[in-house]
Amino acid sequence: MIDANPSVDDALKQVRDAIIGGATLPFGDDALLVVPERVRPSFEERLRTPGTWARASRNVLAASRQVGIIATAIATLRHETVISRDVMDVATTVVQSECRIDMQEGRWCT
Repeated sequence: MIDANPSVDDALKQVRDAIIGGATLPFGDDALLVVPERVRPSFEERLRTPGTWARASRNVLAASRQVGIIATAIATLRHETVISRDVMDVATTVVQSECRIDMQEGRWCT
């Protein structure tokens, strides 16, 4: 039996939780909206195929955690105490450009 995928919203909640788990600074009001805005279309496409989340979630969530780590580093370099939307935008760009999570259904990080 092929594993059912979570809904897009549930998968993005897992991504959000992983990002928060990677960060050591708090997030500004709209900072956590950056990733869903960027990846929702690819998640909608990938999650149409049963079993894709079971195969890819470990790597997707590891990459998401890196967004939090990188966002913390960027905010710290800027002497900021909160991760802003701008910082999340830069951190997400870094991870998307370096991400190599390709599955048969396509690339997750785009």
